[in-house]
Amino acid sequence: MLAMNPAIYLTLILILLPVYIILTRKTSKKLPPGSLGLPIIGQSLSFLRALQTDTAEKWFQDRIRKYGPVSKLSLFGNPTVFLHGQAANKLVYTFDGNTLANQQPPSIRRICGEKNITELRGDEHKRVRDALVSFLKPEVLKQYVGKMDGEIRKHLQMHWHGKQKVTVMPLMKALTFNIMSSLIFGIEQGATRNVLVELFEHMMDGLVSIPLNSPFTQFNRSLKATAKVRTMITNLIHDKRAALKQNTALPRQDFITCLLDIQSKGNSIVISDEEIVDNSIIIMIAGHDTSATLLTFLVRLLASDPSVRANIVQEQEEIARNKASGDHLTWDDLGKMKYTWRVALETLRMDPPLLGSFRRALRDFEYQGYTIPKGWQVMLASSMTHMDEHLFPDPSKFNPARFEKQAPPFSFVAFGGGPRICPGYEFARIETLATIHYLVTQFTWKLCCNDNSFSRKPFPVFRQALPLLYLLILTKKTYKNLPPGSWGLPFLGQTLSFLHAMRTNTAENWVQERVKKYGPVSKFNFLGTPTVFLHGQAANKFIYTCDCNTLANQQPTSVRRVMGERNIMELSGIDHKRVRGALVSFLKPEELKQYVGRMDEEVKKHMEMHWHGKEQVQVLPLMKSLTFNIMSSLIFGLEQGARRDAFVVHFQHIINGVLSMPVNLPFTRFNRSLRASAKVRVMVRELLHEKREALKQQHTSAAAASANQDLISCLIGLRNEDDSILLSDEEIIDNALVIMVAGHDTSSVLITFMIRLLANDPSVYATILQEHEEIAKSKASGELLTWEDLAKMKYTWRVAMETLRITPPVFCSFRKVLTDFEYEGYIIPKGWQVMWAACMTQMDEKNFPDPSKFDATRFEKQSPSPPFSFVAFGGGSRMCPGNEFARIETLVTLHYLLSKFTWKLSCRDSPFFRDPMPVFNDGLSIQIKPKKL
Repeated sequence: MLAMNPAIYLTLILILLPVYIILTRKTSKKLPPGSLGLPIIGQSLSFLRALQTDTAEKWFQDRIRKYGPVSKLSLFGNPTVFLHGQAANKLVYTFDGNTLANQQPPSIRRICGEKNITELRGDEHKRVRDALVSFLKPEVLKQYVGKMDGEIRKHLQMHWHGKQKVTVMPLMKALTFNIMSSLIFGIEQGATRNVLVELFEHMMDGLVSIPLNSPFTQFNRSLKATAKVRTMITNLIHDKRAALKQNTALPRQDFITCLLDIQSKGNSIVISDEEIVDNSIIIMIAGHDTSATLLTFLVRLLASDPSVRANIVQEQEEIARNKASGDHLTWDDLGKMKYTWRVALETLRMDPPLLGSFRRALRDFEYQGYTIPKGWQVMLASSMTHMDEHLFPDPSKFNPARFEKQAPPFSFVAFGGGPRICPGYEFARIETLATIHYLVTQFTWKLCCNDNSFSRKPFPVFRQALPLLYLLILTKKTYKNLPPGSWGLPFLGQTLSFLHAMRTNTAENWVQERVKKYGPVSKFNFLGTPTVFLHGQAANKFIYTCDCNTLANQQPTSVRRVMGERNIMELSGIDHKRVRGALVSFLKPEELKQYVGRMDEEVKKHMEMHWHGKEQVQVLPLMKSLTFNIMSSLIFGLEQGARRDAFVVHFQHIINGVLSMPVNLPFTRFNRSLRASAKVRVMVRELLHEKREALKQQHTSAAAASANQDLISCLIGLRNEDDSILLSDEEIIDNALVIMVAGHDTSSVLITFMIRLLANDPSVYATILQEHEEIAKSKASGELLTWEDLAKMKYTWRVAMETLRITPPVFCSFRKVLTDFEYEGYIIPKGWQVMWAACMTQMDEKNFPDPSKFDATRFEKQSPSPPFSFVAFGGGSRMCPGNEFARIETLVTLHYLLSKFTWKLSCRDSPFFRDPMPVFNDGLSIQIKPKKL
């Protein structure tokens, strides 16, 4: 503790002893139990030692165990009564101002001033509180969310980005100081703020100390710093008052101008300059260290608790996905951060920045049978109720769900209670939520050391300053002449802006703006990977024809992890050719002819179950259900029943996470998708075993037909020339999954867009209807469609192709760079990802005149467009092997829809977004009527 000259110490005792004797004189009234200890010093040293060794809770508990919830002691030269419990909290926070004054220890009172809100009572307290609330109330603070957001981004850019190790507590203090400087004083970055921060640190050091104003003591340094800060604020008040008079400052641009505006209008709320100074200081202190401490504890928690982190990340990423690049957070965004704030409240319950507070008895009063004498100090250990198992069951367990409902009255008092509730509550909430949002969406981290102990001075201070190790480095090798562009934020890069564009159906604009800004070749960061974006007909040709030693057909990490690394999209060279050949053996036209009847039956069953007898349906979900059933039957041989029902649940989770941030933490999309993929793989392995056993048992002439009854059966029956198996089980599973995913969503989206088109375009509808009625007339009742019937549906397929040209299901694709190569004069480094929006050439007027016009006649010619301009099914050796499968599925479905129903859109406006496939907000709701046959 403090080293003190014996002469000074003796002088101090002689000065204070008479006061101490008067206050502690014997009385006939019953005082609380306990000891006042040594004169002046009392229990101050043991209490400060407990704070500095983080054993204050134990200090309180030992005292309660020894004396009960009410006891007397001496702290900081004052006889003091210690109170504990829910009833004590209620007493202190609701007692009238004539009994208890909100007085802090002498050190706090001297530093913060006697006119700050924590010292005032009665009408004075109400008047000053009303003035403060005029700035701190939610409806006013809404306008400052963007300003806080800007300060946080600047802080992260300056102190976090580009670093691999940071110390959290000092940085959180710097951040909250900057926010408070801006919003309380209106002091922006520069020399004035730099001077203020140094003085502020000296103020904080002596805030709770023995009030000995002698040279070289903490209290003395703190008082000198306070005097300088007061001068700075007084000068600010003078400057801002002049600016308000000259209309060169806005009335609510910061806290001080807000109070001066109230002052100048002769409002019923009158506040003096001294009160403005004192309350600016107290708000600065209260908001600075409490928020910095809470944020630091939250950062520590998220490094230690993966489950809580995953939930917060999910909540914050959902908000980020709906923001355009560079958009500030809004008040509405903060309102969505419910789980994050519950975590913050639970953190405050377990690790409160302040353990208690002080009052002064203005008159004798009785509490729990004891007399509390006038002039005594009351110390309330308010936060001790936070760990009371009667109020919070299993109090040592971290459980944010506690705050889904209201805590018992006066049990959770992190922000005070009753009329003494902290007026800065909303300010702290905004500051905390906005900071956590940018931390979890821009960084991952882990603790550098196991020693995360802290002391209290009086706020928690980590002995190691809580060092963190974090961040990803995109690339270490330096290249000359890289494509133009920006990496954006580490890890996230432009991911959120692109996903936002996909979800708002503005991806085409996103690409066009990028091309306009950087040209057809540019670099950026997508899903944590350095990426080169390519655009144009030449880019399509390059990618679809490039040799496999330069580019590999690799999808983003999320796709690769969910779909498996042996699927055809990931393979190259001989492996790609081998697997493609195996898939084509099932998907080639001469083989698919035999499945037209099975597709026909699936479509009829679907119509009977989901369309007949209905007046209104949602098209996209139904088309997904139909294509899933078709694919389940023809790919896996799964017919209707419990197995297919289980499969569809897992399949939907796979689809939802196939293009997502590859963060494998509980409750993330990616995590759910991986778990669903694992379950589907188990199911398919069981199918492989069953079908393999069935084939072994078949030695009759029917064996050949059985071997090709579905894709799985076909693939397990394929052999090399030496009779070895052609595909491994892993390859069969991965490729069955990728065909299921690719065929399911693309076909369902195409059919949905065609149904929308036919509701909006009477001319196209009439022409298609005529084509299908002619085919229907040639069929007997109940007769299935045939391959020959499909061949007659030429106009329908041209309409489908034009629909794919204007609204392609898949917007972009990816490759992996296997070796450095040069393209258009730029170096594309090994290991980078290549992304290209191949379909953008389909809206290029040089390739398709008047591209926004729907014109199915474009596809009457064998080659309707220049090479590599229409790429709905890929191009070159990378042409989609499922082209014919999709054609059959689409034509059969359209035939029965046109033959059996008429329809119109329920809502003329049918917007959609991409996630990553197109999704209609209402599922494309239509009203249907059966045709009279």
